[in-house]
Amino acid sequence: MLSQLSIHERVSFLKNSLIFSDVESVVLEKIAIEMEVLNVHPGQIIFEKGDAADKMYVIIEGTYKIYDGENVLNVMRNGGIFGEYALIDNNKRTASVMSEAGGRLLTLSAASFYNMLKDNLNITLAIMKSLVFRITSEKDKSEKLLQNILPYEIAEELKLKGRVNVKNIEFATVLFTDFSGFTRISETIKPEDLIEELNYCFTRFDNIISKYGIEKVKTIGDAYMCVGGIPVENKTNPFDVVLAALEIRDFMNKRFEEKKAAGMDYWKCRIGVNTGNVIAGIVGVKKFAYDIWSDTVNTASRMESCGEPGKVNISDSTYKIIGDFFDCSYRGEIEAKGKGAIKMYFVHGLKQEFSKNGQMITPILYKNNILSE
Repeated sequence: MLSQLSIHERVSFLKNSLIFSDVESVVLEKIAIEMEVLNVHPGQIIFEKGDAADKMYVIIEGTYKIYDGENVLNVMRNGGIFGEYALIDNNKRTASVMSEAGGRLLTLSAASFYNMLKDNLNITLAIMKSLVFRITSEKDKSEKLLQNILPYEIAEELKLKGRVNVKNIEFATVLFTDFSGFTRISETIKPEDLIEELNYCFTRFDNIISKYGIEKVKTIGDAYMCVGGIPVENKTNPFDVVLAALEIRDFMNKRFEEKKAAGMDYWKCRIGVNTGNVIAGIVGVKKFAYDIWSDTVNTASRMESCGEPGKVNISDSTYKIIGDFFDCSYRGEIEAKGKGAIKMYFVHGLKQEFSKNGQMITPILYKNNILSE
């Protein structure tokens, strides 16, 4: 029976919480002795919104949901702990905790908790140390999450000012990719296999653009969008983006041939690139994301849609900058939706005199020699 849990077992459950993870077992034993077993039934509310939650609850078995306003804060399983934040300051909360199924908890009353803090300085110091660790740990997690969502410079500006200024960047290069045949193939494979393959491709794209200091903006379904020259402006972004585009092209063409050899249907990748000015910033206050706008972005999208599978299609504005260093073929003026007839070029690779060992995507020299800052 759970009511016969040993002190050692109770301590093990306490150890699963961040608040007690660094507390010595001998200290936790004093807390565990005071704990009682609570049986819960499906749908039972452990504490309601506005309650002070005058107990600490340690989950032995079962699943519980914490509601915070309109949002589900967490789903906690074996070994989870909740309520300890209210025990520390005794403030009322907007949250409520509900059992999703029958389960059992270990509980500790606020009165017992306070007495132990008052009578045992070592417990107080151990818990305060753990709280500091917890706050630091959660702050680190938040920092990493924020910097994974936003460019580093933008995340720092947001933390410092609480907002991000919209910037008009005169010189940036935008890249779009899209998978030809994706819709047809997506209807024939399992959803989890589809997501796994998309994740594999986009992760490789992420790695490639990171090499060239290019910023990922977003993915929309099977489309991928990134931009060079923001948030830190530079003069090399057309070269950076075209080199990344060629690596993405070669990776996807190789992936296509591998799948074809295995007798599998697979998509090809269209890639479009355009250079010009963009407006960059964050719009809204919920689920915000760093984004870019301008006719440059629209034209880059048309470069992709007017391209061909397995090739890199660039605009005239990009070609005028990189054309002396890359082997390109003029396609003529191609009709683009909403844009009319515009000049387009296919990029095949670096010219031989700038290519290392004949590899048309690996430059002999880069940044300081091929490009002028």
